[in-house]
Amino acid sequence: MYRDMVPDERTRSYQIDLQPSLNWNFDGDLVGASAVVASMQQWSNFWVTSTFIMLNAETDNDQATRGGSVARTPAGINFRQFVATDQRKTYSFSANLGGSRGSGRGGWDYYFVGGRWGAASDHPPSLTCGIGAEGYSGEG
Repeated sequence: MYRDMVPDERTRSYQIDLQPSLNWNFDGDLVGASAVVASMQQWSNFWVTSTFIMLNAETDNDQATRGGSVARTPAGINFRQFVATDQRKTYSFSANLGGSRGSGRGGWDYYFVGGRWGAASDHPPSLTCGIGAEGYSGEG
């Protein structure tokens, strides 16, 4: 992890994370392997963005069958992108978009989570609207 909290002409702060993960069962078999790259930025205009990407390697896994025969866990990728306008303002907006591939279906799953548009809590009356959507694209 790297974090810079000193404001400059573009950002007020940012953070970059890299996190590998390896998982073994009690027999010593590798049952999970992934790597995460993530970042969070607060820009000089007080907007916030963050990006999350997780890569999963294809592995053999007996956890899906509770110790029975080994099943193949497909390789995959997950991502999320978050953006929020200046939350200090009377009205603000935020959205969280994401998707994944590797469920074994061959296409992309995508989603829109947590969209928010509304008045800040210290500026009554407060109004928040949320929209959610989810879908699947069978095309690679």
